[in-house]
Amino acid sequence: MHYLRNVLKILRKESLYANMEKCIFGMDHVIFLGFKINQNGVYVVMAIKEWPTPKNMSELGSFHGLTSFYRRFVPNFSTIVSPLNELVKKGLDFKCGIVQTRLLKL
Repeated sequence: MHYLRNVLKILRKESLYANMEKCIFGMDHVIFLGFKINQNGVYVVMAIKEWPTPKNMSELGSFHGLTSFYRRFVPNFSTIVSPLNELVKKGLDFKCGIVQTRLLKL
């Protein structure tokens, strides 16, 4: 409550306003840009598991971009996603069955 009071005082002092419809107070964590933030640190939310299985090369590229964003948070990331890296190389035919099999191993 101490920090909340200080933030609200600063907002008032600077003539800034919070949109109360978007404010939630007293939470033990928040989800922000795909991260769970709490008193113990910042954690990745499992958006990768929830991503729908790609059905074409464009969707596969989008999924590859999402997974690449998380590389700094996952130990041995390059080893884990090496099959995915092979799939996005130019000139390869898209094979949905192969993609599904390899993604399930991630």
